[in-house]
Amino acid sequence: MPEAQSDAIAQTASTSSSAASDLFDQAEAYRQSAAALQSASLDNYLSSLPVRNLYYTSIELYLKAFLRAHGHSIDELEGKFRQDFRRMRKRCRSLGLVMTAAQDATLEYFVRTPALVRTKFSSTRYYSAPAIDQLDDLCQSLRSDISALLRPDTDNQPGKIARGGAVVEVEPEVQVKP
Repeated sequence: MPEAQSDAIAQTASTSSSAASDLFDQAEAYRQSAAALQSASLDNYLSSLPVRNLYYTSIELYLKAFLRAHGHSIDELEGKFRQDFRRMRKRCRSLGLVMTAAQDATLEYFVRTPALVRTKFSSTRYYSAPAIDQLDDLCQSLRSDISALLRPDTDNQPGKIARGGAVVEVEPEVQVKP
């Protein structure tokens, strides 16, 4: 293989890993924001909607980080996988992502519930949203599995992530109140 072609392949792999890490970092930001907002204990019957929307976005970004780490292009993520949880789940499973039955049931909500309903309502006559602790459990599981894939040098240690080749400390986790 010519050296220029080998360099191009190495650069593509590095870019893919970097883009996957960027998606993972965005998912982390949404998950941490959801946990922080939930811990604020706002007293309003609609206060769970922004928390849920943050978790929804986090879950989507974790799945896309997993797909990107396995070589899917940004165009594919924004094209055929765009908010298509059925397709994302199927592809992630085929690439080895394992979930418990409870986590799969939580993800099933995303598969069968239209995005407009998810973002505007916590439940309707036909759709019942997962509990906040179920969303957090799914996020934690995805976070753990995908972090191990993207950042093996951190050994998935709490409070540590890899950035730019170095392991760095991050702010402590905010615990979600059920």
